[in-house]
Amino acid sequence: MTYQQSIEMFANPPGMCAVTQANNLVMSGGKVIEFVGTQAMKGNLHSQITVNASGSITLPSGYYYYLEGTAQGYFASVSDPSDTAAMLYQWHEGATPVGSRGQVKRQYQGSDSILTTADEKAIHFVDATAGSVEVFLKIMTYTKFTHINYSSDQFIYAGFGRAVVVQLEP
Repeated sequence: MTYQQSIEMFANPPGMCAVTQANNLVMSGGKVIEFVGTQAMKGNLHSQITVNASGSITLPSGYYYYLEGTAQGYFASVSDPSDTAAMLYQWHEGATPVGSRGQVKRQYQGSDSILTTADEKAIHFVDATAGSVEVFLKIMTYTKFTHINYSSDQFIYAGFGRAVVVQLEP
């Protein structure tokens, strides 16, 4: 006879959605990675988030939120396939960078020319219990990449960048 302990769920998020990004953005330092729409994953959070003309998103009040943001960098490396490319990005609330930095990196084997480290995803925890909060994903630094979410070539090999927003109980 075996004993299996009962499993209790301590978290049951009321909502979760993906937030899509614009395609074919030209890379530049300090650029906001523009969000353009939402896709439902759980509940109706996708219809409560405001996607602003500036590319930011506004999270509705009354909840905490867990955010994961990713980006896809592109450059044509036909001239030198050993080129190293990197991009660091981070969530912002106004002018303030918040949460952890995310990184996309294409580094050829054996290279140590860019000794930086970061998670693949930019992660941030938002307290919107007292009011709605506007957030955006911004390029902090980059080398070699020329575009973000380049749909003329990149979609064949990888998905585009996006954010996942998990709504948590207050």
